[in-house]
Amino acid sequence: MDEKHSRGMVLITMRKIHRLPTTKIPAFCMLLFLSLNTYAQTTDTLTIKYSESKFDSTFFKRIIQHDSKSQIYHVTDIYLSGQLALQGDYLVIDPAVKEEFWNYHQTHIKHGYFRKWYDNGQMEWEGQFENGLIQGPVTEWYRNGKLHYSGVYCNGMQEGSFTYYDEHGKLRYQADYIDGSTVQPAKVRYDYLTYLPQNYNSDLDINWPTIIYLHGGSSRGNDLNQLKANGIPDRLERGKNIPFIVIAPQCPVDKRWETDDWFDTLYSEIISRYRIDTNRIYLTGFSLGGSGTWYLAMKYPSTFAAIAPISGRIFNLQFISDNVSKLAGIPIWIFHGMDDEIVDVTETYRIAKLLDQCDIKYSLSIFEGYKHWQPAWEVYAGDEIYSWFLQHGRQQVK
Repeated sequence: MDEKHSRGMVLITMRKIHRLPTTKIPAFCMLLFLSLNTYAQTTDTLTIKYSESKFDSTFFKRIIQHDSKSQIYHVTDIYLSGQLALQGDYLVIDPAVKEEFWNYHQTHIKHGYFRKWYDNGQMEWEGQFENGLIQGPVTEWYRNGKLHYSGVYCNGMQEGSFTYYDEHGKLRYQADYIDGSTVQPAKVRYDYLTYLPQNYNSDLDINWPTIIYLHGGSSRGNDLNQLKANGIPDRLERGKNIPFIVIAPQCPVDKRWETDDWFDTLYSEIISRYRIDTNRIYLTGFSLGGSGTWYLAMKYPSTFAAIAPISGRIFNLQFISDNVSKLAGIPIWIFHGMDDEIVDVTETYRIAKLLDQCDIKYSLSIFEGYKHWQPAWEVYAGDEIYSWFLQHGRQQVK
């Protein structure tokens, strides 16, 4: 199992119920008293563990107050040092699991004003949720107090102008969004890793099938070595041999695969530099890269012979809804973990429903008991996905 898999283990559970006082109440006040106090509030206190990796974990004391009248869970997470970590309200919560904060989860539906803090007391994030989706103005800071970004969300999608800064206060980039999609994407070039098959330099007459791999959010940056820790690059670095050219671009910090106009430049460069069979170019990605896989396949449907998104979510629902029909005829294999605590499995079900509405065929593999990192770890380690890719060529796309 990948060292990043496990999150949300419950270590200690205590329960305390605040009941109505037993002091005698005058008879003439009894009816009014009962009408105002016919419900109880309960307080649960737990210690939970949030594991970023096998060796990096943070413990929190979680206090949950349930108001049975409003059916709201008032949640406070506290670092063991005593510093506040989070305050906010939920309509639904699994108290034992500390989920990825920004993503929607069917088991954690946020509703109301939320704030997060770093362990040094600096506020990290402030904003509003409605029925699990970010709604309205949001602001995020670095732990040194510098502004990270600010902007507005509408129904969980970026809307309007967003401005991002680095941790020194220098402007990183600014972009405008409608329904989560960039209004005028910048034309840019992304750096990338290249892996060549074992016989590439000896079989000079062969044009090779090619996989374009899109990494997850933790590998964003400007250091290509970061890509070697996960996904297909990780497997190739460990010695796996596959008969493909593999191209692994790197997405910049704070951006998504949908933010910039980068793919045309990459495509032109790799087909001129390497002996690529353009009828056998495959697209796959994990997490943020799974989302990017959906986006690129819909934007460039005639480019890919098959796609395999893993554990992706929808950042731009309107674009997906408007363009999902373009996937007709492209072989699709979708993967997700049932117990994904970062991107809820309902994100994949939502896209599958759109495919069904367009009568588009696909294969769906849901891994029972698997968390966020585990499906990609297993899929890319095996041989089945690569054999499946080789069964398909672009000339089959109608």
